[in-house]
Amino acid sequence: VESGLDKGAWSQHIPTLGCVVSPDVEIFRGSTSEGYVFREKPIRLAGVLSVAMFNRNLAVSDSPLDSPVDAELYIEQTRAKLEAVVAAAVDLQGDVLIFPEVGCGIFQNDAILVGCCLGSALRKYDGFLRQVVVTGIHPAFTKACQRAFKGEDPREPCALGRSCTQKEDLKHLARHRHDELSSCEDALPILLNLMEFPEARVPQRTPCRYGAHCHIRKKEHLARFSHPDSDHTPAVEDCNPRVEMPAPDKLLGIKRTASSETGGAGRVGRPSAPPASAAGRPLCRYGEGCYNRNTDHLEAFSHPWLDGETAEQAQSRRDLEIVHNILNQAKDNKWDSVKRALEQRPDLVNRHPEGRKYALVHFAAFQGRPKELKMLVLDFKADLSLVSGDKQTVADIFRESVRFNPPRTEEDRLNDKKLLEFIESHTPGRAGAGGATVEAQESPASATGPDPPPRSPHAPLPGSTPGSGISSGTAPETAGVEIVSLQRDLAGEYRRMPDDYNSHPAYVNKGRERFIFLSKRSHLGWVVDEEVKENPTPLAYLGSACGGDVCAQAIGQEWMVIQRSYILGGTYYHADRTMKVVRCRIRSL
Repeated sequence: VESGLDKGAWSQHIPTLGCVVSPDVEIFRGSTSEGYVFREKPIRLAGVLSVAMFNRNLAVSDSPLDSPVDAELYIEQTRAKLEAVVAAAVDLQGDVLIFPEVGCGIFQNDAILVGCCLGSALRKYDGFLRQVVVTGIHPAFTKACQRAFKGEDPREPCALGRSCTQKEDLKHLARHRHDELSSCEDALPILLNLMEFPEARVPQRTPCRYGAHCHIRKKEHLARFSHPDSDHTPAVEDCNPRVEMPAPDKLLGIKRTASSETGGAGRVGRPSAPPASAAGRPLCRYGEGCYNRNTDHLEAFSHPWLDGETAEQAQSRRDLEIVHNILNQAKDNKWDSVKRALEQRPDLVNRHPEGRKYALVHFAAFQGRPKELKMLVLDFKADLSLVSGDKQTVADIFRESVRFNPPRTEEDRLNDKKLLEFIESHTPGRAGAGGATVEAQESPASATGPDPPPRSPHAPLPGSTPGSGISSGTAPETAGVEIVSLQRDLAGEYRRMPDDYNSHPAYVNKGRERFIFLSKRSHLGWVVDEEVKENPTPLAYLGSACGGDVCAQAIGQEWMVIQRSYILGGTYYHADRTMKVVRCRIRSL
């Protein structure tokens, strides 16, 4: 998949000519339509086999259009995929194989072709499985599978037989046979004809569970589900592979005005007023990928792409999304990615979206990165007079960073002084004023020269003993906690805050803007969140059985981490078995 600002290639996780075998699977909940209700008794399966069918639908944006262009190669690899599934079922020594019409729905693989490939694979392994159940909504799929298994022509027999008047129609001949002899030793020519004359049809789509009240406008959702009494249904050509999709405004039924075509008469770089429905509401953080159709969410956050925004407003919103991505990269110390993004969009260097505490210069100052801060100022003309969300200047933030992470050596102390002098000398209106407040002995070293590397707050110091907590020339260590987890946005060390919360210690990871504290909501217990305040949906919570010790967990108790559902929309909590909170020693302030 593509991630953030680094445009990478799609990563393939299931081999093209293979499948993933998951043995000994228990099903203890019902389906989506049943609300995932718990079953009275789990159903034990010998295994679940997962295969990645080719995507031939341009309307699906979350999967690559990976179908081979060569028709013969496509047929050969499709057959190999299905044969791998049948062989894996035989290897699991299962009695019954339940096979759905894989790839014939949203991916728009031909039902007759896939059914024929499956039938030929089952014919090859005839006698190894006691029973095979073929399911699906396309009758052509099951019939083609049955015919291919018997060694017959997979096509439907023409209802008119020899008296058919469409025998000269190649498209009709590709899908119907007219002779009484149905045996077929080699189905490849038939399948090649199917590829040459694909069936032009609107796929049979499942009714959307939200009906006419559905707010989802994603193209893949509209192509997969039908919506009664609405104009969400895409045209036939929108659902066929390798056909240009209509413009988003036409697909969503948005009426353009003259001002939306020309971008309005506002000044360049300044969007016109937002739609009335978005007034006073923050923009949804998930952008156009938002699947949440909850009325409370739609009332609390604006979705201008659903409200007929102008072209200029859309560009301004997309620029804002890019700014958030750049700031997230800086927050995660991925400054190489930040530099590449700014080389393409240097005009975004000073953008500080509403609701964000730090801009780029603030992140560089807080992390103590002289090279990156000078790069922002000298190469991209960053403005050091910007104040943070809590009204702190860049110099104030750097001083706070030094207070949290005091210099260990005299060299670190001098480097901090040089960086503070650079900040104050390049801050508009403050050049030469104030002077550095980081105390250091005078040294003949020049304020110029190569940028020192950023300090690592956990690197061992010269003359210190690892784990002893005592080192020459440094401040003593203080108690803290560390989250050990695969959740990278939660993991890390947390310092104890000066003030307790709810009569218990609270901890902060300032680099990630995360806090650990005991919630006043008894059912949540210890929580991890972006602010120290009561929130019914924190980033993670441990539960009520943990007591007053953040590092204590009852038997079977696990941290519940919030997750986002890309299928049903909204969020849910998932148990993270890897997440633990342990005590550690952190250098004191």
